[in-house]
Order: sequence, then structure tokens, then C-alpha cells
Amino acid sequence: MDMIRFDEDKFLLSHKKSCVSYLYKDLIAIEYEKPYIVLRVDSNKLVFQLSLCTILEKLPSYFLLVNRNTIINMQHTVGIIIREKRYYIQMDNEELYKISVRKVVEVKESFMRKEQK
Repeated sequence: MDMIRFDEDKFLLSHKKSCVSYLYKDLIAIEYEKPYIVLRVDSNKLVFQLSLCTILEKLPSYFLLVNRNTIINMQHTVGIIIREKRYYIQMDNEELYKISVRKVVEVKESFMRKEQK
């Protein structure tokens, strides 16, 4: 059975009869594709059946929900882009994630804090 265990600085995956641990800094984004979540770790996509809310509660504070289907690691962000009156967050792996209208201010503030460090 596939499982995820969250520790202080890493998470442990039991997936397809193997056990692997990753540091949170390696996790780029988590996407919800009902009823599964897709963990984007480096260039890998790992699929689990779990709710997005359950994961968000266990992640460090630098992970942010940017829309109903996506959690991103703010440490991997490189910019905020406006296209056709919509905001997108650009990640260091060239992925773009749409920012919900309700989350634009929160994402901008979090991005600015990251840039000031």
C-alpha cells in the first residue's frame, strides 16, 4: 500500500514496493487531480490517493496553496507573470501555475518576503 509520512525536514514515501525519502526543499509542487495528488519532486511525478488539505496541514510554512488544485514550494518560485488579466507564478522548472483571484495578494506578499531574504 502506498503511504506518505511527514517528518520535520523530510517526507517518506512508500511507493510501488520501495521506500524513499525526500527533503521538503526538493518538492516543487503538489497538484490535485481528483482523486489523486501528484507530487512533483525534481523531474519525477509521484501519484498518491490523498486529499490536498491533509497534506497542506503537514507541510512547512513556505508551502502555499495558490488555487484549489495546487500547492507550491515558494523556495522554487522565480517570478509572478500577468497574462490576459490573470496572475501566474513561475517556478524554477519553467512550470506556470495559475493563481486564484482570492490568493493573489497572499502569493504576492509571500513572494516579496522570499525575495527580500
